[in-house]
Amino acid sequence: MAFTIDSSSIYLSCSVGFCLGRTLHGSTPDALIEKAEIALEEARSHGEGAIRSYSVELGQSVARRHELIEEVRDAFENDEIQPWFQPQVSTDTGDIVGFEALARWRHTERGMIPPADFLDAIEHAGLMPHLAQTMLRKSLTALAAWDAEGLKIQTIGVNFSGEELRDPKLPDKVKWELDRLELSADRLTIEVLETVVANTENDTITRNISTLARLGCLIDLDDFGTGNAAIANIRRFAVNRLKIDRSFVTNVDSDRNQQNK
Repeated sequence: MAFTIDSSSIYLSCSVGFCLGRTLHGSTPDALIEKAEIALEEARSHGEGAIRSYSVELGQSVARRHELIEEVRDAFENDEIQPWFQPQVSTDTGDIVGFEALARWRHTERGMIPPADFLDAIEHAGLMPHLAQTMLRKSLTALAAWDAEGLKIQTIGVNFSGEELRDPKLPDKVKWELDRLELSADRLTIEVLETVVANTENDTITRNISTLARLGCLIDLDDFGTGNAAIANIRRFAVNRLKIDRSFVTNVDSDRNQQNK
């Protein structure tokens, strides 16, 4: 819905959650309101304009999410969120030239948990900036340790989401971590999803990426081909490397149609 105030167009949207009386037959008004608020929480998590009706299954799903959020908070406190280093290999020499740090949860009972199983909980808990800081600190600490052991690793890549890139203090935090370990900025690669670059109109994101590039950090555009980033955007953000999305290269060694495109 749009309306005008002092010649300015104002756009409003809303998310709706409700609970039908027959869903909780015989429940009190307070119980109905409580369940409607659960449905509203679910609607908000799906973006502007979403509508959700309460159901028993929805209530159970939200309850599990809340439990996972509390577990994730404890995981940070207990130092269970750790980087898992994926090697980057030169096709010319076969040498390992870098690593990409991928978040993993080393659960005390369930073992190693992949990010797909806990990133949503971290986001709902508002802990994405804390995740970025944790991954940055631990990854650069590992890089400095490898240097001390005489291992020649050129760079380490750390992923930053749109939310993390909206932090106006991000460049200062990155520089502080690099200075703390006496690492040059070109040892750190900032991994940014193409969708973030393609869709951003946020001045802070643009400024942060540009500032990190001027600092000397390398900028990698991740999942390239999924976000329709214009060439102008690629040049504007001083992108060092394009990482083609796996959907474009999976089975390229055996799929004749893919090879001909």
